Parts: sequence; structure tokens; C-alpha cells
Amino acid sequence: MVTGLTYYFYEAVLNPLIPENSRSRDFGMYYLGALGVKESHNFYYDYAYYIRDKRQDHSFIVLDGVDPDPGYLDRQLAAHGMELIPPYTYPPLWYIMCLPLLAFTWITAFDVFMIFNQFCLATALICLPIDQTRKIPPADFCLISGLLFYFYPLIRTVNGGQANLVVLALITISLLLIKHQKEWTAGAFLALATAIKLHPLILIGYCLMKKKYRVFYSAVIWILILMILSTVFVGWQIMKVYYLEVLPKWASNMRAHDMNVSIAGFVSRLFIGYRWLTPPFHNPALARTIVTLSALSILIAIAILFYKRKTTYIDCFNMEFSIVIIATALVSTWTLDHHLVLLLIPFAVLLQYRQNDSLRWGKMILLLLAYSLISWRYHYWEPFYRQGLGTLLLSIRTGGIICLMAAALYEYLRYADRKEKV
Repeated sequence: MVTGLTYYFYEAVLNPLIPENSRSRDFGMYYLGALGVKESHNFYYDYAYYIRDKRQDHSFIVLDGVDPDPGYLDRQLAAHGMELIPPYTYPPLWYIMCLPLLAFTWITAFDVFMIFNQFCLATALICLPIDQTRKIPPADFCLISGLLFYFYPLIRTVNGGQANLVVLALITISLLLIKHQKEWTAGAFLALATAIKLHPLILIGYCLMKKKYRVFYSAVIWILILMILSTVFVGWQIMKVYYLEVLPKWASNMRAHDMNVSIAGFVSRLFIGYRWLTPPFHNPALARTIVTLSALSILIAIAILFYKRKTTYIDCFNMEFSIVIIATALVSTWTLDHHLVLLLIPFAVLLQYRQNDSLRWGKMILLLLAYSLISWRYHYWEPFYRQGLGTLLLSIRTGGIICLMAAALYEYLRYADRKEKV
């Protein structure tokens, strides 16, 4: 445990704060997006035109038309001493929420946001869906705590200045509220998580399928309220550009990016390739067919499985919720390392039942394998990973997600009926 905390403190707290170290480019995107909101500038267009006209990088979003202010992004990058930031892919609400950070320079704002991320992590750990009355042996507690702080997606999220811990905290709070039958409030937290990152939208759909109508209706109402508030802040034009132009192109783009750990990333590296990745085969049409069919198969199979087990027990609900989170990581077209921090929820749910059956060692091996593969560190920029079968090793985390899904399905099928009702 002490070793894990020391490692976490160095990698995720101390190292990013060293003055000579560069700050996260992802956080730079949040900061400039908030600045675009403040200046009523269409920042989505800024980046799309910039990529099209200067980098010709069509792996990102490009839009047609003429840039009304071609030097805007260059001026902002130079003014704040930033490198080129990633594309603006978040909904407008997130950049609105980042407006208070403009009170600081972007480097100081990053440090403030990193402290806020620690608060979100603590909140998520407190609200994780585990049985608080179950006693954990001290040795187990130390082992689990140590593994937590070695979890690579957690380190990537914090030192990368990512928003995923905010989303994780909101989701765990909603689960805690559902357990205590505060479903209207739980829906509000799920709506806010969805307004920041769209992945939790599938969790709202799951609540509808499980007849958690108050959670579903509350989430829908709050999403509409947040959309209206966003429109008031940024205007209809920016909302339209994001939801009708940027989001559809981003969601449908088959990206073989080396950090994409979803099924789409694996298949794209196999059949499509990337700027610096040469695929072993080349068949984009087959790749899109495989990705579409695999995503539909996973979602339909899970829906049928959940429908057949019409249980109202809290443990089973948490397990199903965890399975949906794992499935989202697999079927999304864009799942990066830091997105996997949400897998802390299924890990927590599964670990508390690791001693309940005679096959616990098989299940623990699956969990250990999942953890090891997801937390595996490799230098994806090395030439070995850029061509041929070496590109397939970039999908090692995908294998970890599949192992975690296997462990969750085993637990769910064996222990679908719990005593405590929601």
C-alpha cells in the first residue's frame, strides 16, 4: 500500500507539478475551449479549419467552408505558450464548466484542476458500490489499495488533466443515491455526467430497461435543462455545430490510433491503419462491418441476458451496471487509456465477491489478468508497434477489458439473485 501511494504521489501529483515539465495538452484544450466560450468564438470550427488547412490530418474532424478567422488558434497557442492541443470533442457544457479556471494562467489552472481531480477520486472511492458493512481483512485492504494506486488509467487520467475522474465521481454518486432510493437525484447526476462525456448515455438507457423510470425521467429532464442552459451561454450556432457536425463525424470515424483500446481500435489497426501504423491487411469495408456487427452483437446479447433475469436485487443491479460500463468501453469507437478509469466500478463490484464460491481462484485469475493487461505500460511510439503484427500488440488493453467482461459475466450468471432489494 505504501509503495502504491508513493508511486501514485510521484506520477500523478509531484511529477506534473514540476515547473520544467510540460502541462497536459488535453487540459490546454479545456482551457482554450473555455476561452472560446468567454469570447463567443466558435472554437469547434477553429480547430477543424486549423487541421484542414495546416496539418492535413484527416484522422481528426475536418469541416467544409472558409475559416472566418484563420489566425485565431495560432494566436491563442502563442499567447499561452501551448503546443498544438487535441481537437475539441467535448460537449459545450464542459467548456462552460471550465470558465472559472480562466481566473488563472493555464499552467496554474492545470494545478488547480489536478487538486480538484484528487477530490473527485476521493469522492468516487467513498461512493463505490460496495457493501460497507462487509469487513475487509487488513492484508486484503493493503493489497487492494496498493493495486488501486498502480492502476495505469488512473495515473493517466490525473497527470493528463483529464475529466474522467469528474465523470467517475458523478456516476458513483448516482449509484449510491439509487441504493438509498434517491432516484430523482441520481438521474440528475447521471445527466451531468452525460453532459460532460457522452459515454454515460448508455447507462441512462440501461436504467430505462430495468424500469428505473424515476432515474430515467430525471436524467432526460436534466439533460434538456443543461442543453438549454448551454445554448444560452454559447448560442445556437455552436450547439448546432457540435451536435450536428462534430459529434456525428467523431462518433462514426474509424480510428486506428495507437491509444484506442476499443474493438474498433483493434479492428482498424488490423484492416485500416493510421498515419504511422501500417496494417497487416487492408480492407476498410470489412473493418467497418466487423465493428458494427460486434457492437450490435454485444449490446443485444447483454440486453437479452438482462431481460431474462428480471431481478430487483441491489447486488445484481450493480453487477449489471458494471457490465454495461465494460461493454461501453468495448463497443465505443473511441476508448482511450484514461477512459478506462471508469472500470474501477466493475473491479470494486467484483472484488467484494471474490470469496463466495469454489471457483473463486479462476475468477481471481481473470481479474488479475484483466488488471495486468489494462495496467500494462508499453512505449507505443516505438517502431516495433508501427507495422505488421506488432500493431496488434497495441490492443493488449482490449484483451484486459475482455477478461474483465468474462469475470463479470461469470459472477452475474452465478449470483444473479441477491437478498437485498433496491
